[in-house]
Amino acid sequence: MKQSLLKDTICLVLTRRPRSTARYLADTIGVSKSSVNAVLYKYADLFEATDAATPRWSVRTGGPARR
Repeated sequence: MKQSLLKDTICLVLTRRPRSTARYLADTIGVSKSSVNAVLYKYADLFEATDAATPRWSVRTGGPARR
């Protein structure tokens, strides 16, 4: 799956189920966890994660990007 399509699909899933793990996203979409992580970190301005040991991801709602 192309990264642009994967990014859009991740956005859709996270809109319906915010605070999801990368593993959940990968299993739901049917791609590898490493593919999901590559998109999540590449588009850090679009996605945000909790600081937990297992990050939970959401679509960023506004404000400056944290890293």
